[in-house]
Amino acid sequence: MLSWPRDRVAEGDWTPSQYFDGSIAETSRELDDHKQLVPLGWVALIEPDPRALRAALLNPLHDENQVSVGYEVVWTHKTSERTKMRSLSDYTTAATQSKREYVRNILWPKASELLIACKIRGSKVRVTAIHLPSPALGQPFIPVTPNSDVPSPATTLQAWCAYLNSTPAVVSFLNRRQKTLDYSSYSLDQLRSIPVPDPNKVDLGPLVEAFHRLGDSELLPWPRMNECAARAELDDAVAKILDLDSAEIEDWRKRIAKEPTVSGKVAE
Repeated sequence: MLSWPRDRVAEGDWTPSQYFDGSIAETSRELDDHKQLVPLGWVALIEPDPRALRAALLNPLHDENQVSVGYEVVWTHKTSERTKMRSLSDYTTAATQSKREYVRNILWPKASELLIACKIRGSKVRVTAIHLPSPALGQPFIPVTPNSDVPSPATTLQAWCAYLNSTPAVVSFLNRRQKTLDYSSYSLDQLRSIPVPDPNKVDLGPLVEAFHRLGDSELLPWPRMNECAARAELDDAVAKILDLDSAEIEDWRKRIAKEPTVSGKVAE
């Protein structure tokens, strides 16, 4: 049985209470403290806020707002379609008349090839980050733009995409849920706090190789993550660069898949 330290409770940290298996909370804390991981917001810009996007762009779900030349956007997160790390934007749209300069000068420069999910339904989600062939903006996925001092930014984005779809990253997503546990919305600050491999400390080569090898492979939904060969390969790459035990990460996959807010079933 997990024993959660009294000082953490005194600080208001009740995170184990959201799990059937409270040890997942301890695993998340260990990842947060890992010396080779760094909060994503320390090494990248995670913007713009989806609310700013919706206020400035024409809604592409309306046929009359879809254009052939404009701003590429990821506007939907259909879990039956977003199944692979390599993905595509789903619409091209334009700025509203009053926001054209704002979109051109402020929002569009934040577009990126890597986008991280800000809304996740645990029982159906397959990918928590996607990589596009060209920059885009998004609302269910937020652009991630590496800081200017990040080495090899193009391959770093690929490595981060691989990591953000690995089981250790799923642990971090789960431990940052608020309000609803089965369908979670993440603030920009929550996304910024998710740990990723520090490109200044870690050889990202194994993750880049995993991305190229598995980018077009379908990832199974979280309830079946322990059956997912592609995710297991991602986890092996993570274990290699962070000096973690692959067998231990396999155990995390099994535990997560059994969580009621992931499986949609009563815990056994």
